[in-house]
Amino acid sequence: MAPMITPDATARQVYLPAGTWIDFWSNAEHAGGANVTWTNTNQSQFPLFVHKGAVIPMLLNQAASLCDPNYVNNPGLKTSDDDLLFLIYPSGRSGFIVHDGTYVQCYAGAGGTTVTISSVVRGIELEVLGDAPAAVKRDGAALPRFTSASEFEAALTGWRSDAQSRRIFIKFQHGGGGSTIQF
Repeated sequence: MAPMITPDATARQVYLPAGTWIDFWSNAEHAGGANVTWTNTNQSQFPLFVHKGAVIPMLLNQAASLCDPNYVNNPGLKTSDDDLLFLIYPSGRSGFIVHDGTYVQCYAGAGGTTVTISSVVRGIELEVLGDAPAAVKRDGAALPRFTSASEFEAALTGWRSDAQSRRIFIKFQHGGGGSTIQF
């Protein structure tokens, strides 16, 4: 992440360390070990790059507060839950361990991508950078494919892809323990 240091600027020079880096907003790949010029006219965005191979955990719902509703004396306040979203940028072997012991490991090879998850009971969503696969399987069983974002949002389990953003979206209710997703 690099802050925009000039008001209303739409470009910024950013040095990227060795490796392959992906622009978080556009998914454009950049070789590291050099300066790149980041350009974007959207003033709500800033230079943000993800190292290829990264697994990034995020809260799944859009919480208004991380506080318990009773703490702020507002039972209508939307707070976080235990559900997690993982942004995955496959490359070789990579992984992430969350503070509660949940771990996600990703292996991307010539035969496809495998994501292994060990977690407590919770909703899990994966947002994976890549082209649409022929199928997505969870523990050997094919997940239903949805062609629209609205169908996907309404379902508890399934997957869809978006050719424009080059993202694969996968979601399921995890019953606890280990699970393997292959595509």
